[in-house]
Amino acid sequence: MNSGFKTNQERKAYSTSLRLTPELHARLERLAERTDRSKTFYIQEAIRLHLEELEKIYLTEQEQIEQNKTVLKK
Repeated sequence: MNSGFKTNQERKAYSTSLRLTPELHARLERLAERTDRSKTFYIQEAIRLHLEELEKIYLTEQEQIEQNKTVLKK
């Protein structure tokens, strides 16, 4: 039964770093400041909203590349 509390495993977050262009950084900074939310919040939202689409595009592309390599070996 879930009491509504998250376990330590469910709360676990991972840290990563990235480089942004000056333009993207400024836009992100402005958005965070004007909405009183963190830059992390918006970075996570962007990833959450678009990761599935990127997976479909690039994993499908990678599968096609691997299939072509298999065909060429035959």
